[in-house]
Amino acid sequence: MAELRLTKVTPTQRYGNRILNGKPDFHRGVDFAFGRGVPVSVMGDGVIIESGFHRVYGHYVKAEHEPGVCTSYHALDAAGLPVGTRVKMGDTIGVAGSSALGSTGPHSHQGLWLHGETRDLLAYLKPGVIVTVGAPAVRPPAGSTTVPARAVQIALVARGYNVVVDGVYGPQTAAVVRLFQRTLGLVVDGVVGPQTWAKLRVVEDRLRGRQTIRAVQAGLGTKVDENPGPVTDALALKKYGFALSKATPAQILDLQRRANAGTL
Repeated sequence: MAELRLTKVTPTQRYGNRILNGKPDFHRGVDFAFGRGVPVSVMGDGVIIESGFHRVYGHYVKAEHEPGVCTSYHALDAAGLPVGTRVKMGDTIGVAGSSALGSTGPHSHQGLWLHGETRDLLAYLKPGVIVTVGAPAVRPPAGSTTVPARAVQIALVARGYNVVVDGVYGPQTAAVVRLFQRTLGLVVDGVVGPQTWAKLRVVEDRLRGRQTIRAVQAGLGTKVDENPGPVTDALALKKYGFALSKATPAQILDLQRRANAGTL
């Protein structure tokens, strides 16, 4: 169970269906009114498990508070706290900005994740009040059992499948998993158990091959083209501290392990 507290702020875009750039879209968090450069506070004690730039989220960070309970903070003005940083409730996690896709002005997009799936945080949290939140048990086959949804999606992209890397083990991801299982002659149930994961996971071989490049690009949220070019290098340098094209075998192994942990 995690103790979380939402800052007293005004919501401007709620969780759920919306129109983005003239097209139907599902908003996986809540936007709050924030001036550019205003500090954004983390909702609870925990550790930063993701930090970087995403083509949709903009600059963002994600914190894990308890196993299965995470919060995310998007549209930041610049990179937030680095991965591995331990935080306390109320610590500044970044500053508000307008870096998200389709953003029309400074704001703070904040999200709640339970076992890799987004939830409407306003349905769980009351502004200014500490609330205890627990992650519900994962119910196969709706989830990927012991494997994080994001890790499954990155591994699928690394093997050439077309799937959105959003950390949500929904119908699209399950359908692609079933396709993968059918192709390899495995039990077709859409659940990533030990046998499926052994075949699907990114190979930890320290080599910068096509599979690893695709996995890193999927994790970075950039175009997956198997080419560690300038764009991929720039994003990797910002997020990991080194360019993919110049990564050492040890750094490549670290990326491969991150991919399999769903933290790439």
